[in-house]
Amino acid sequence: MRVPRSGVGRRALLRCLGIVILGTSGSAISDSTEPAHSQADLISIGRQIYRSGLLPSGGGLVGLSHGDIPVSGSLVACTNCHRRSGLGSSEGGKVVPPVTVQALFDERTQDQREAFRSRSLRSRMRPAYDLDSLARVLRSGIDSGGNELDLLMPRYEMGDTDIEALAAYLRTLNFQTTPGLTATDLHFATIVARNADEIDRRSVLEILNRFVTDKNAGTRNESKRASRGAFYRDFMDDSYRKWRLHVWELEGSPDTWSTQLEALYAAQPVFALMGGTGKGSWRPVHEFCQTNEVPCIFPITDQPVTDEDFYSIYLSGGIAQAARAVAENMDLILQTADSPSFNPLDRNGAASVGTEKKARVVQVYRHGSAGGAMAKTIRTLLEDSEWSSHDHVIQDAGAPSVHFWRTLYAEQPNSILFVWLSAEDMKNFAESGSGGLTGRPELVLLSETISGPDAFASPQIAPTRVVSLFELREGRDRSLQRLRAWLKPRGLQPTNDRIQADSYLAVTLMSSAVKHMRRNFSREYMIEIIEHGLDNSVFRSVYPRLTLGPNQRFASKGAYILRPSDTDPENWIPIGETRAH
Repeated sequence: MRVPRSGVGRRALLRCLGIVILGTSGSAISDSTEPAHSQADLISIGRQIYRSGLLPSGGGLVGLSHGDIPVSGSLVACTNCHRRSGLGSSEGGKVVPPVTVQALFDERTQDQREAFRSRSLRSRMRPAYDLDSLARVLRSGIDSGGNELDLLMPRYEMGDTDIEALAAYLRTLNFQTTPGLTATDLHFATIVARNADEIDRRSVLEILNRFVTDKNAGTRNESKRASRGAFYRDFMDDSYRKWRLHVWELEGSPDTWSTQLEALYAAQPVFALMGGTGKGSWRPVHEFCQTNEVPCIFPITDQPVTDEDFYSIYLSGGIAQAARAVAENMDLILQTADSPSFNPLDRNGAASVGTEKKARVVQVYRHGSAGGAMAKTIRTLLEDSEWSSHDHVIQDAGAPSVHFWRTLYAEQPNSILFVWLSAEDMKNFAESGSGGLTGRPELVLLSETISGPDAFASPQIAPTRVVSLFELREGRDRSLQRLRAWLKPRGLQPTNDRIQADSYLAVTLMSSAVKHMRRNFSREYMIEIIEHGLDNSVFRSVYPRLTLGPNQRFASKGAYILRPSDTDPENWIPIGETRAH
């Protein structure tokens, strides 16, 4: 399979195409009268122009797309087509060439090895760019060899300082000095926080360590092949590196992780983070990766950061995604309650008991847990709706007692009960429904993400529904066959399906992306390859469907609301039209 530099869509390409740019005043370009900038300042200004389409004045780039369509700002930012890596893209027969330091500022000849290396086999020969020729191609679309470029290329109105700054930034797109890269090795890290389950931690490390060991064994002779092979293959063969996997163990609460991460990275820079696991918010890791521009590929977390920054890619939106599925399907969920005393059209979120009003939706969770994050998100999403919620927070150690549950039912009779608790915290929940019961809930909603498989095994004291981010059981078992076939000959035992499958998917996709990078060791390029290639992965872990587009950061985007089948209570099926999408 050929993997292009990215999969940008036709619309994104057209947006990038500004042609002669209209200044806000309509005046001709004048020489910059701004004071001289330091090299660091120029690079920073150039980065902003390239990535965001913003000039140092605070105004946006302005352009004419296809000669007569005014476009400005982020719509004509270079990154839309040339991508953040600078290695370009292709779509619909159109190729957007690289703009890296080697591609622009070296002479383009017919040397096949150099053509392969710069990914420019279909391009014309031309001299290397300098500031004058770069200014000309940006302003008028004439390249350094005097050739007119395709109308897909914007013609920008830019001052001399703007062009100098952009050139300074483009010269940083040189991938030979990427942190974590040496002449022989490529360094990666995985995060296993101490607050994660010990079996889960061990499962992550077993998968990653074994894959890396196998990979290194399979590529140990590539350095010899590179020195003895055909000249036109050296750009492929000399790109192999031995993988080095570092385990970053984080202590304490997530609030303390940032300092630990900076210290670990200073001691051993890595090319990227792969997989890993930890409880609580992933924000400290996310922000570390964004600040240091380190990719974080498919960490196993139920609380990812929903800000779609560039460097972290998640398999799902976790708790927030499940909460959205609940909030968006409240009508459908509540219509499945079969108690004659429940009226699903009572949308004020309250149940009448005599003359007193009680909250219809009651959320139960433990303080500081993933359930708390779930309840908070649902409460926020329901603020402007016709549904209200009442939270009951568990503070005491140990599982809530039978007395706790029965007291809750009496205080909140006929409620819609959202139980966001772990399996351990729910061990007395089933017994609370035995015998005579006052105020039995109309409906109970659980989360597979929070309660695990026990969400489906919990005896039903009321009609029960489960929100799940994962594939239905039959499809999940089919997908996991590939993982089990890999585990068995290596003597690895199945433990937690999700933990092992997510780890295996992360490391195999990283391996495929690194292979397709050749010698272009760009962190951004690796992310762009994963964006493009995930759709073609034959393994999808435990999720219904995985897909990414340019700058999308959540691979699985849907959820199920499940109920027991009428004919087989052990078979859980989606309610109504809710399904993964």
